[in-house]
Amino acid sequence: SIGYNIFLKADTIYLERMPIELDNVIIKPNKGKIYTKEIGYAKKSFIEIRESGYNPNTNMRIATYIHNNNNENWIIRSVQCRTIPKENDLVQFFRIRLRIYANDDLKSLPKEDLLNENVTIDVSPKEKNLEFNLSKYNLMVPTNGFWIGVEGIGYIDKNGTYIPIRNHEFGKFTLKDTKKFKLKSIESITPMYKYTITSPKNSATVSWNNKWKHENYNKKLTFSFGATIEKFE
Repeated sequence: SIGYNIFLKADTIYLERMPIELDNVIIKPNKGKIYTKEIGYAKKSFIEIRESGYNPNTNMRIATYIHNNNNENWIIRSVQCRTIPKENDLVQFFRIRLRIYANDDLKSLPKEDLLNENVTIDVSPKEKNLEFNLSKYNLMVPTNGFWIGVEGIGYIDKNGTYIPIRNHEFGKFTLKDTKKFKLKSIESITPMYKYTITSPKNSATVSWNNKWKHENYNKKLTFSFGATIEKFE
């Protein structure tokens, strides 16, 4: 404290440090437990189509709907996508962006993107699985399910140069018949994603027109995407 008269006359008031000792803080582990489970179609227990797959080139996005079977208060820890390895003379690494979409109950199609961050990974053409770690985002599992989407945004060629994917671009090709435009071979610029047999089909695609539609290659084939979810109790 300081006297009122002294306060009025003083040009500068100096304060003295006074250390305050706090009580000890004891941190104890919580007795709760973290539970994890796998949902979707990324595990080997599902029937797979080994030979056929899907290459979403030309700036396309593909997605698989993941049901929520009363999983309340769960967060998405990671996302997995199964792919078909293949040699590639053009690409050293594919750059893939992850998208997590809300489900449009009226159309059963992807709605707004729930993942605000730009989550990407670089993967080799020889990879069998893609995995995105989402632990730090604390993204809750929506009660009406969600869509796992992936988008090939570019690739790193054999010289180490990054090349973004443009509309209508699908890779480097050689022709067998130049007059009839018959392909001899093609070096894809995105991974080939594996299918899983499901009923009903739970996949959708979108191109540069930004209009989602149900993927119609086969009524029973779904992209092999899934997620690991967790909760603490």
